[in-house]
Amino acid sequence: LYVINLSQNKVVGEISLKRQPEKVVAPPTGPLAVVLAQSCLLLVDIQNKTTFGEVVLKGDSKDAVISPDGGTAYVLTDQDTTGNTTLFVINLNTQTILKELPLGTKYRALDLNPSAGTLALIGQQVINNPEAGLLLLLDAGRLMSEPIYNGETFELAGKKPIDISIDPWRNQALVVFQGDEGALLLQLSNPVPVLSRIVPEQRVVGDPGFTLT
Repeated sequence: LYVINLSQNKVVGEISLKRQPEKVVAPPTGPLAVVLAQSCLLLVDIQNKTTFGEVVLKGDSKDAVISPDGGTAYVLTDQDTTGNTTLFVINLNTQTILKELPLGTKYRALDLNPSAGTLALIGQQVINNPEAGLLLLLDAGRLMSEPIYNGETFELAGKKPIDISIDPWRNQALVVFQGDEGALLLQLSNPVPVLSRIVPEQRVVGDPGFTLT
């Protein structure tokens, strides 16, 4: 695994892996990254250029996303020959599986809107309308707090979706389809803007009313 400094456009380190990597995922900040390697999740310290743990999963890992604080990973895996997938919630600090959610259909990619706390998964139907695109929305908080929670599922106007990316500022999801199906831009419900700064940052008690921007 190569570590590349993007500002200098050069390789600044190499990390030896014990398993064949398939995908690398990292949070926006911090030295942590995770590597999907078949039925394992490898934990990598980018700063020290070492691996420091692994979590064994059921099935082959397909995609993953990490919470902004680097503490939680959400991983999709294929568990059997039918292509049905399972979502794993993993505590990266303790390297333990917090929850295992069988999804009962073929999901292949996911993304997270940290501002809204929403996980968006895309896949395709297996039985009723084969190859029809599906979007599954999960509230990350409810996923962990409620024993039985399956989220909301929507059929997409396209077949065989292969990837998804969320714009957290607009709470929009871009879904890409296989072949000549093109792409689809979706406005997700209840958009919540990312708050990076509030002006004014403080006021004296008793001051007249003011407007936050």
